[in-house]
Order: sequence, then C-alpha cells, then structure tokens
Amino acid sequence: MPEEPKPVDTHTLEGRVRENIKAVRDVTGEHHTDIGRVLGLSVAVVGRRQCGETRWAVAEVELLAEHWRIEASLMFSPEAAKVVAALPRARVEQLRAAKRRRRLPAPTRSKTPVAA
Repeated sequence: MPEEPKPVDTHTLEGRVRENIKAVRDVTGEHHTDIGRVLGLSVAVVGRRQCGETRWAVAEVELLAEHWRIEASLMFSPEAAKVVAALPRARVEQLRAAKRRRRLPAPTRSKTPVAA
C-alpha cells in the first residue's frame, strides 16, 4: 500500500518549493508526466519529490523556473500566490494549449475509397 504524502511544511525551503510547484501546476494544468519530461525524470521520481520522499535539486528548480519563465528565486517564496502571479499569462496559455492538443484524439482515416 503506498505511503500517504507528507503534509507540506511551508516553513522549510523544501516545503515551499513543493507547494510552489503544485501551485504552478494547478494553474498550468501540468501533471507529473509533464514535469518529468521537462527535467528528464520519471513520473515516479517527480512524485517522490512532490510528496517529500526525496528532495528537489536546485538545478531542477532552476529548470522548472526557466520552463515557466519566472525568476528561479520565486520558487523559494513562502507565498505561492506571488509565484503564480509572476507567471506570464502567455506562457500559461501556451502550456494549457499544449495539454489540450495532447488530449485530442488522433484523426481517423476515411473508410470511403478515394478515386485515383
């Protein structure tokens, strides 16, 4: 049976980072899969980072900030609202649109024969 996620202690830097990543993901619609793709990590590793089993590396936090086009130092903010407010609206829309495109079903081929 999987362990319950540890409660986020936003008084620690690690807790702030996890809370801020979650806040941004909630706005952009990204999932652990998307974060893993950005960082070159598996979904399982991202999940362990987010539930506090393992720590986020500073380099990973920097890559995420770059991906979201915000200052990396914001990822350590005690106020997730400040991080979310700093997200460029165009970038949020770009990430949401990418999620919508991935969810669209693949086009199907017509079963009607085409005259040559």
